[in-house]
Amino acid sequence: MNDRFVIGGLLENNCFHYNELFIYDRTGRCVYHKTNISDPDDWWNPAAHRIPSDTYFFYFRAHGVTIRTQHIGVIEVLQ
Repeated sequence: MNDRFVIGGLLENNCFHYNELFIYDRTGRCVYHKTNISDPDDWWNPAAHRIPSDTYFFYFRAHGVTIRTQHIGVIEVLQ
């Protein structure tokens, strides 16, 4: 349904000076990694990397001046 994996509000609010996104396949292999996402093109686009349909896992961490956050979740890619 969506072309990219995006964490809403990150770019618009500009509150995290440091951020990092990891995407792993079900075997634990890192299929995508990006540090300091600052542009819409920085988000993970499975079709652009010819990623097959499957379940993937993400780990996102970020920190700004006064706050730190991290999120872990599941992504289902259907081609």
